[in-house]
Amino acid sequence: MVKKVTRKLILFIAFFLITLSNSSYFIKTGINDLIEYAGMFILLSCISVCFLGEGKIRKKFGMAGRTFFCIVFFCIGICFQGLDIKVRLRLIISMMILAFLACMSESMIRSFSQIRSASIGIFCGCMAAGLIGIFTGASFFTIAETGLVKYGFNCGMEHKNYFAYAMIASFIGIFLHGKLEEWKKGDWVFLVLESVLLLSANTRGAWIVFAAFIMIANVDFVNKKIPEKKRTIFWGTIVVTATVVAMWFFIKYALNSETYMYRVRGILNYIQMYSRDMFHLIFGNAEMAFRDSGMDYNKNIRSVVGWDGATDIAWLNIMIKNGILGILAYIFIFLRMFALSIKSHNTKYKIASFSVLLSFLLTSLVEPFIANVHWAYSPFCYCVLGGLCGLIYDEISRKK
Repeated sequence: MVKKVTRKLILFIAFFLITLSNSSYFIKTGINDLIEYAGMFILLSCISVCFLGEGKIRKKFGMAGRTFFCIVFFCIGICFQGLDIKVRLRLIISMMILAFLACMSESMIRSFSQIRSASIGIFCGCMAAGLIGIFTGASFFTIAETGLVKYGFNCGMEHKNYFAYAMIASFIGIFLHGKLEEWKKGDWVFLVLESVLLLSANTRGAWIVFAAFIMIANVDFVNKKIPEKKRTIFWGTIVVTATVVAMWFFIKYALNSETYMYRVRGILNYIQMYSRDMFHLIFGNAEMAFRDSGMDYNKNIRSVVGWDGATDIAWLNIMIKNGILGILAYIFIFLRMFALSIKSHNTKYKIASFSVLLSFLLTSLVEPFIANVHWAYSPFCYCVLGGLCGLIYDEISRKK
């Protein structure tokens, strides 16, 4: 069994390397993959050791069964398509890693202090990327297509969006540990600095996700102020009001945002084009997206759907790589996380799991994070949610 102190160090190193691999300098020199693979290997090795050391046989078989189910649904379409063998293997391995992170990590994270260590690793990875950027003359700004400011700070990383979500991941772990366990000296300095850096990234989607996390994570504060007899009426009113406001916001702003509608048109145009092609709807269309045309993944897709639409929305990426079968696997993963969160009687676990899960799902409407583990935010959320699911499972088992 990996000792708790060792596990904290492993999580720090793994997420430090995964984050650092997104440095624009390492991407330019072509060694970013090696750094990412090293970080991911450390993370997966830790998950494997913790899984093998799991004493509850039923829990162990459950994790293995869910992982196998998701791998089959993720990869069956990839196997049936006419892909180059190297592309096929690369896609299968990436999907196996995602299934592993989402389903096999329930025995790895056992405390909020371990989550905090992963978050500190992400923060240090960003700072290291920035330091390398200073010495190598990397650009620290990404052009912003909308907003009052036309640039966003990227801290020497590939894109301001990836940096913004790395800051959110770092904020999440430090904040949850402080709120639900104990505040350590300097934590508020981290949180204020990360909030400022997130603001400087000038990424509206990340700001919305961050705001959603903050609101959900502090629901208990509001709950304490409401008498128990009035909570049902209060929260019912809040849900209805929030739904109306969300619909108004979506109609008033999202549908009138050219950048967001550009993303929406990407998935709508794809569905319209392949609506009668049941094979590619069910099993995916990776052979089109990864074909050797001299263009990259995004341009391959956009060239087919008429160049009118982006490929950022996660569900479009899932439909293309895995088809409807892949979507079912993702629904299975998130429904189980949601169900366990509801069943928990531990307020700490419930707050942490709902705040991370719902904000993570919100990103699927603007970014491809739930379908891609190459950026620190994605494996972080999957590992945190997996760890919380494991803790909730143990809690429920003890009460039976």
